[in-house]
Amino acid sequence: MLKRNREHPFQRMDVLGMRPRTWRRTLARVPRPVDRGFEHRVLGGLMVAAANAVGARLRRLNGQALPNPSGIEVTFIIGHWRSGTTFLHHLLAANPRFGTLPTSMAIFPDLYGTPLLMPVLTALGIGKPYRRLIDNVMLTPDSPMELEFAVLNLTGLSEYLSTNFPRNRRDFLKYLRASPSDCTVDEDRAWRRAVIETTARLAVDGRTVLHKNPPSTANIGELKRMFPRAQFVFLHREPLGVFRSTLRTWQRLTHGGTLQWDVDDGLEDYVIERYIRLHEAYLAQRGQISPGDLVEMRFEDLLADPLAAVGAIHRQLGWGAPDIAVHEGYLSSVERYQRGDYAVPDSELTNRVQQTWGPIRERLDGSDP
Repeated sequence: MLKRNREHPFQRMDVLGMRPRTWRRTLARVPRPVDRGFEHRVLGGLMVAAANAVGARLRRLNGQALPNPSGIEVTFIIGHWRSGTTFLHHLLAANPRFGTLPTSMAIFPDLYGTPLLMPVLTALGIGKPYRRLIDNVMLTPDSPMELEFAVLNLTGLSEYLSTNFPRNRRDFLKYLRASPSDCTVDEDRAWRRAVIETTARLAVDGRTVLHKNPPSTANIGELKRMFPRAQFVFLHREPLGVFRSTLRTWQRLTHGGTLQWDVDDGLEDYVIERYIRLHEAYLAQRGQISPGDLVEMRFEDLLADPLAAVGAIHRQLGWGAPDIAVHEGYLSSVERYQRGDYAVPDSELTNRVQQTWGPIRERLDGSDP
C-alpha cells in the first residue's frame, strides 16, 4: 500500500515529456484523474510540459509530413515485460550498425536535439547515470530505451498510463492494439505518426533501427504492414518468474508515478489478464511474419549463453556473422549485475498463474512460427 508520507518525487513519472495539450487531453480522458495529495505531481508535469512545447517549436515538428516508412530497416525486440528484452536490447545495441532510441529522446522527444534538453535533465536529477527504479540496471541519458515511452509522451495514448491512473488501468489495455479496432481513427493516426516519426529520426547513416518494445508484441502484423522491412526477435520466459518480476515492477512504477491512491487494487488480476491478451494476439499474428523475419527465443537460453543467442539471431535474420568482440565488451560491463529477488506468490495465486499462463508457454515452446 502506498504511504501518503513516503511518495517518490515527481521526476520518476514517465509522462514528463508530454506537451501541455497532451497533458490536458490525457487528464480529460480519465474520470476523477487526480486524487488529493498528488497535485504537486500534476503541477510539476505541467511546468516541464511548457518546456516541451518550446522544444517542439524549436524543432518545427508540427505540420511536417511523415516520412515514407517502407524503406526503413527496423528490428523490434518484443516479448512480455521482464522476459529479458532489456538485456537483449543492450547486448545487440553494442554493435554500432544499430540506431537505438536514447532514454532522453524517449522521455523527452520534443526536447531532444534542442538546447533545452540538458538543463531540464539536470533540473530533474537525471542528467547523469542513475539506477532504474524497477531494478539494478544503470541508465544514462544515452542508454537505449523502449519505443513506448516516446509514443506515450508524443500522444498520451499508451497502456503505460496504467501506472499513472491505476484506478482506470483497464481503460488503457486497448492501447496494446491487440484489437486495433478498439482505437478511434484519430488515435490510430496519432500512434502511427509517433512510431514512424520516432523510427525515422533514428534511421541515419545507413543504420538499422533497433527498437525494444514489449507492447508491440500484440501488433506485429500491423507493424509489418507499416514497415515492410521490419524483423522481430521474440523472447519468452517461464511464467512464474515473469509474474513475480512483473508484479513487483508494476508496483514500483505505479508507486513512483501514480496520481491516484488505488495503486495495488486489482493489480494481480490485471497482470494476469494483460499477459493473456498480449500473447493471444501474438500467437494469432505470428503466422503473418515469414520465418526469415522472426526469431523466437527462450529467455533461459539467452541467459545461459548470450553470445550463442546473438549468433543464432544473426543467422536466422540473415545479418551475417556477428562482431563477437563488441558483444563481449558489453557482457564484461554487466558481469557484476545482480538480478532482483522477488517474493513467491501464495499457492493459490501460483496455481492460477500456472493454469492460465502455462498453456501459453507450452504453445510457444511446442511449435515454430
